[in-house]
Amino acid sequence: MAYKALCVISIILIILLCSGCERNRNMIPDEAMEEYFSSKSMDKQGKIEAAVTWSEIVRGKDVTIDVNSTITVPNSTEFPAAKASIKRFSMNDYCSILQSILRFNGQLDNQVDLKNQLTDHQTDKEFELKTELPDGELAILFGKIGANDCAYSVQNIIQNEEMVLAGDAIIGEPAGTRISEISMNKTDAIELTRQFLSDNGITDMGISSLTPAREVSVSEASHEIISTGYYITYTKQIQLLETPAQWRYYIRRDGEEIMHRAQISVERICFYIANQEIRVFLWNNATECAEIINNNIEMLSFADIQKRIMCKLIDRYSNHWVHLRQTNQTLCIKVSDVKLGICHIGTSMDENTIFYVPSWYAFYTETYFIGGEIVSVLNDYLVICAVDGTQLEPRMPTQ
Repeated sequence: MAYKALCVISIILIILLCSGCERNRNMIPDEAMEEYFSSKSMDKQGKIEAAVTWSEIVRGKDVTIDVNSTITVPNSTEFPAAKASIKRFSMNDYCSILQSILRFNGQLDNQVDLKNQLTDHQTDKEFELKTELPDGELAILFGKIGANDCAYSVQNIIQNEEMVLAGDAIIGEPAGTRISEISMNKTDAIELTRQFLSDNGITDMGISSLTPAREVSVSEASHEIISTGYYITYTKQIQLLETPAQWRYYIRRDGEEIMHRAQISVERICFYIANQEIRVFLWNNATECAEIINNNIEMLSFADIQKRIMCKLIDRYSNHWVHLRQTNQTLCIKVSDVKLGICHIGTSMDENTIFYVPSWYAFYTETYFIGGEIVSVLNDYLVICAVDGTQLEPRMPTQ
């Protein structure tokens, strides 16, 4: 009887906290997505009215939701929506990228034509284009005609500072080791990579992360450090709206359709640059440059978004409360960061087109306890569409 009473109390708590919030609602029409986003326009939006921080605690018997978060909003009064087509690389595209890299590095004359080297490659298979650099090094461009990925790399190992700090990045190297004597300053690395993107017509990508990195010989006998520099990752940026998260997973069970599931994951361009040379270039989930479909889309107030975020966090508990009781666990969900950025979504009406919409990212940690002892910690985030409150991440089943 006591157990049933506790269950009833928990359900009542969830209902009360989510009152006024349509849980799991989806407002975005799959069949008319462009019309939907282009029609919600404002002459003047004004700056987003949100505090610098958000502090709120909700406590239940088995769960605590602790919001102690910074709130990051672009310094803008206009928040656009856009669309883009998924890029399908041709052989000309691959050749152009390789030529651009080698020319950037001062390793290729402008008149050299690489297409003649690739005439025997079939369009349905992956290929490797090997290029001997002036100093005898071998660099390889990997590709597949019709794919949306491209990779160029020297034949060595690239290690970022996080890998080095962990220890044994080179056998016997102690934990806490840092990359020192970097070959160029950070400002030059940023400017050079931005210039490379601009020279190649890529104008809608912004820096997502930057870290010191190094290049280590692939030879196990020497593990010689070849160069030091920076590993820089760019993600899609529409005006001042960035993509705050680089990773995402999609859960799709047999026969289950996922709402707004795009055909690609987050677009990324990664550089390892050292001594003013591009040593690694990766372009994943490539798209053509985005086209603005609404210069200033109407959005919900941040107060409405706060309610929606809290409802989804409570959903996390409502999905697990039986398991928590059965295993004598308690859960603390701690929100540390909330950011306004963009999120990409797809439509089944045109699988080659994706849309970018202003969205709120809430980053949180789930900590599970038994008897006061931590048993597991999970980092995750959810994304709420700023236009209408639809949950965009994690992607939800259509039913």
